[in-house]
Amino acid sequence: MDSPYVLLIVGALLAGVIVMGILIGSIPMAALVYIWKNVYPVVKRMAKWSARLENLLSLAVIDGALFFVIIAAFMIGLPTLLLIFIILLIPVALILLVPIWLGILVWVIRFVRRFYARWRIWLVVNYLRFRTRAGGRRRVRIVRRRRK
Repeated sequence: MDSPYVLLIVGALLAGVIVMGILIGSIPMAALVYIWKNVYPVVKRMAKWSARLENLLSLAVIDGALFFVIIAAFMIGLPTLLLIFIILLIPVALILLVPIWLGILVWVIRFVRRFYARWRIWLVVNYLRFRTRAGGRRRVRIVRRRRK
């Protein structure tokens, strides 16, 4: 590092690496933001639609029947042309699983939301009881939230 030019070159290289890192890092982030902004509302609407009990049950019945037909067709030993048609049903059955999973996810989120509000005090008290059992007694005041 005798010459100031070496310091200038190293600084320029470091600045170039930082700029390239920012550019390379910002492209995937921009793509993620774009995808999230455009895909999330569609998936959310589909999840709410499939969470309705009549839709969830009808999708489950249709998907169960498709899987039953696929498995039965391979067990019976149908002709080759008919088996090709049955193989084409496999992606349809798998695609129908996505709204079913989304509907189940919505039901799980609703269950957790409903019961966490009721069990929150009990969970916190038991957590603190087990936590303080090992480390001695501490007085902990639990504040209840007001209902709106």
